[in-house]
Amino acid sequence: MQRRTFSARFGPHAPLAPPSPLRVSPAGCCAWRDRPVRERTKSNASLPTAIRQVHQVSSARYGSLPLHAVLRSQGRGASRGRIERLMQRHGIRAIMAPPRRVRTSYNRHNLPIAPNLIARDFTARAPNRVWLADITDIPTAEGWLYLAAVMDLFSRKIAGWAMQDHMQVELASAALAIAINQQRPQTRLIHHSDRCVQLTRLSQFSPAGIVASISRKADYNDNLAASNLNSRLNFRLCITCLQRDDSKC
Repeated sequence: MQRRTFSARFGPHAPLAPPSPLRVSPAGCCAWRDRPVRERTKSNASLPTAIRQVHQVSSARYGSLPLHAVLRSQGRGASRGRIERLMQRHGIRAIMAPPRRVRTSYNRHNLPIAPNLIARDFTARAPNRVWLADITDIPTAEGWLYLAAVMDLFSRKIAGWAMQDHMQVELASAALAIAINQQRPQTRLIHHSDRCVQLTRLSQFSPAGIVASISRKADYNDNLAASNLNSRLNFRLCITCLQRDDSKC
């Protein structure tokens, strides 16, 4: 600290013999002054500029997690904790998201409810034994789009999906039909979803060999795997839009 004070005061014209109260030897002062700058110090000097650029492109929406993903894709090997520290140091903050007015789950209906057959057991012994279904909304420049996805619980891969500008039962039915056509399950299959009216109606006329399973009312954890999938999907869509600099995203 004494060397930094001495160097900051005199700069490159610092005398070889600093004042004695600083307790810095001439050799130590010269060695510190001529020492090359560390790579991490250089990175800390340039990284805030890169963080601020990505933050501005995202309209100040991105926090440390998406910023870390974008910077890593650009070849900047900075940890998330380091990005958080630099953001705090330079006053970079993500804005809070406005309240969402679009609802994809409406469970206040009197339709028959199928039993919950998986009971939070998010494991499967083989492919095409348990499928998880959910609907999510995606904001675009032209308005809201709705994505219905069917995920295989064993492989965690998307068995089928469909996208429309509405979230009627036809949307969920199209995703299930695509999944059946692509995967062609040969054994008894459980189709699990939450209590949204679209998927509940779909469970009433599931194809032969497919048994419907519905989550309990107002229990997010009963369909947690599918909900986590939608969260990751929306995050990746934001990252992709930012990397492509697509104004229509």
